[in-house]
Amino acid sequence: MIDVMAKTPFSGQGLPLRIGHFEIAERSLDHVWSVMPFKGKHAEAAKRLQVPLEIGSAVRAQDREVIWTGQNQWFCVGAQALPDLDGLGAVTDQSDGWAALTLDGTGAGDVMARLCPLDLRGFSPGQAARSEFAHMMAIILPRDTGYEIWVMRSCAHTALHHLKTAASSIISQR
Repeated sequence: MIDVMAKTPFSGQGLPLRIGHFEIAERSLDHVWSVMPFKGKHAEAAKRLQVPLEIGSAVRAQDREVIWTGQNQWFCVGAQALPDLDGLGAVTDQSDGWAALTLDGTGAGDVMARLCPLDLRGFSPGQAARSEFAHMMAIILPRDTGYEIWVMRSCAHTALHHLKTAASSIISQR
């Protein structure tokens, strides 16, 4: 009989990892739901999810975090189930499609500047950006002491490699 084991996107990659004063770790994404409201249903869907209709926001609401991830799209993270959105939008389970890393430490913005075309130093917790990260599409969330970077699961090892290389480059210059 085959012994099947569940693995995270970064299993066996030595995380958490410290490079100088930076720490790179994996964020577990247990449940990720994509919610795309139908035309004219944005306000009602947002009310059911208990989130603002603000573009570029990331908010905590009850048992989940709701992240603006693009035009007419939110990701609900952490909830095993969502409020009833029947007739309000399309909902898909994205749990196995994404991988998330955190980068913490003084100067994390300098690391991100090497990998992302946005000037993230002006961003603050509660905001979200969909942007390029080392030539991959990513969702970037500023946190109190750094950033959270989401990439497609198939790009997880590449994203980690680029993040380690950029952090090492910053440390070697100091």
